[in-house]
Amino acid sequence: MGPFATDPLSRKRLDRIAAQLSEAYEQKYEAYYQNPREDLVLVLVLTVLDIGCGTGATGKRLLESGKAKWVTGIELVPEQGEIARSVLNEVYIGDINEMTFD
Repeated sequence: MGPFATDPLSRKRLDRIAAQLSEAYEQKYEAYYQNPREDLVLVLVLTVLDIGCGTGATGKRLLESGKAKWVTGIELVPEQGEIARSVLNEVYIGDINEMTFD
């Protein structure tokens, strides 16, 4: 199943998963989204696309540790995206489902 499922069963399954993730997102403590994901920081990478980057804490940590050379963030919440812009190389604010990339 690709990222843009078009058949009704796949789309229904993706919608169900998205609803579950949305519910889980709302239940997590705010601090979870403001702290870096140390498990990801341990992996050596050069370029990172952080979808749902929040304030950019994980990307910032990757850059500071030298594990990443470039971090692009995508954040739905404008206030958090603006904070991320101060610590990441590039940040797009908006719904990734409505974005187009070259």
